[in-house]
Amino acid sequence: MVTNTLLCPHWAPMHAGGQDDKFIRELAPPVIKLFFSGETARRADVALEAAQLLVVLRNYEISENLKWGGRGLRDRQHALEIADRHADEWWRILSKNSLWDDKLAVEGLNEPMIWANEPPELVAAYYARLAQRLAAAQIRVVALNLGVGWPGNGQPQEPPDSPPIWKPFVEAIEAIWKHKGFLGLHEYWYVNGPQENWGWWAGRFRACPWNVPIIITECGIDSHVVPGGDYYGWQGMGRSDKAQAYFAQLVAYEGQLVADGRVIGATIFTYDFEDNRWATYCTRPVEFTSLWLEHAYKVRNGLYQHNPPQPWPLPKYAKPPWKPDKPAGVPLVTHLWPAVQPQPQPQPQPTPQPQPQEIWGSVEITRWRELCEKYGKQYNIDPRVIGTIIAIESAGNPNAVSTVGAVGLMQVMPREAGSQFADRPTKQELLDPDTNIKTGTSILAGAIAANNGELLRGLAAYYGGNTAAQNLKSNAAQVYISTYVRHWLRLWGTIPQLGKTINAETVTAARWWSEEATRKIEEALKTIEFIREAHRQLIQEVTPRLYEIEEASR
Repeated sequence: MVTNTLLCPHWAPMHAGGQDDKFIRELAPPVIKLFFSGETARRADVALEAAQLLVVLRNYEISENLKWGGRGLRDRQHALEIADRHADEWWRILSKNSLWDDKLAVEGLNEPMIWANEPPELVAAYYARLAQRLAAAQIRVVALNLGVGWPGNGQPQEPPDSPPIWKPFVEAIEAIWKHKGFLGLHEYWYVNGPQENWGWWAGRFRACPWNVPIIITECGIDSHVVPGGDYYGWQGMGRSDKAQAYFAQLVAYEGQLVADGRVIGATIFTYDFEDNRWATYCTRPVEFTSLWLEHAYKVRNGLYQHNPPQPWPLPKYAKPPWKPDKPAGVPLVTHLWPAVQPQPQPQPQPTPQPQPQEIWGSVEITRWRELCEKYGKQYNIDPRVIGTIIAIESAGNPNAVSTVGAVGLMQVMPREAGSQFADRPTKQELLDPDTNIKTGTSILAGAIAANNGELLRGLAAYYGGNTAAQNLKSNAAQVYISTYVRHWLRLWGTIPQLGKTINAETVTAARWWSEEATRKIEEALKTIEFIREAHRQLIQEVTPRLYEIEEASR
């Protein structure tokens, strides 16, 4: 555990710089949550430099699903499709920004409306798929981000029998444990307001029955806790006595987190964007930042120790939560709500573990290696080609069904889809992985044979039919081929061989794709170099001068 305050910034640095950057660096918290919109994570360089353990990225368009139809998960298939789209978008954003770093993790859907139009089972399926997809690129996920405390965020005013619920989220918990992710929770105290039932105290983490790493991805002490506070929290009260009272509550909350032992950081919601109603405080007032830095300094240097706190009182309607049977590989905690101070747990005796299966390309396709090799040999196709298509088409999910009705691992159209597919197996038959991969490989082999033995044209035909194969410059063909190349590079780390014979059309298409890729790479390199130069100038010239001006103005 990092010997530092667990109170961390939820940083939305649209206009940060100068004093804000200086504060973040001096605080050096274990976790920083970076909130951003669009395709550029501003101040990520500062966050990565300052955070000791982790920088959590939250992209507003992704967290609210703005580009893909808005909030609401209709069914399991829709949840998986949204997860796939989000995984691709995160991959694109991180690649474009050159941000891949061991310290990075990402969030998906924000505050799922689990009693409204995002049932918990679908949220769990979404996050399990997102964690699986991104783990293939060594990207970790902060999952669930369950909301608590705010009225109007999709939670009921009177939660059902046993708040908070956990049973429907087993699938997501198992996925983040397997892929080294984190459980994300939002926690606000709003039990002292005019309607006590509007929220339960910030204690959902203590009721979690699994021993998984937890990040409180939003927290704060809301209205009426500090005298004079308004409905939406502290928001940068100017008087020192109010700042001290507010920060004392945060430190008391930190003591609850420390006693639990699973929480690695609690990011306090930050005022740095236009709609300040949803901000608990602002980092900029000196009264608050000085208190925070002083506390962090004392904790870091062993000058402050939390006294073992008594558990905060629970709402009157609280009941013990559901206790699961032990999921495979995910240990349980021994203390559940209502909690007592955690007792030292005996070290478990190591048990023999089965040898892990060798990773073939990536975890999403490893289990299908035997079938890829079997039918690759039968149809004279490199098994890695089949594995790459599985990764593209279904991400290794044998039960995937697309919106147009394509089924299974290689997304084969079934017999029921029309007379042109009369010789295909049925949908039910295609849900069998052996039948599906055999059928998909047979279709691919036929497409390659019909196109002079060229894999390039065969891939285009597999995706889009003969029209796409005949015109390799078509957008559909180019998108699919470029996707194939990207996945091949990710899975196998080599340049794919796309052709068997050479003709003018193939050379023209390959040249077009190569020139387009080269142009994009050159643009990206220019942008990166421009950013680096601007950053060097900022550090060497601008920032010291800003500090001098700031000190002189005090």
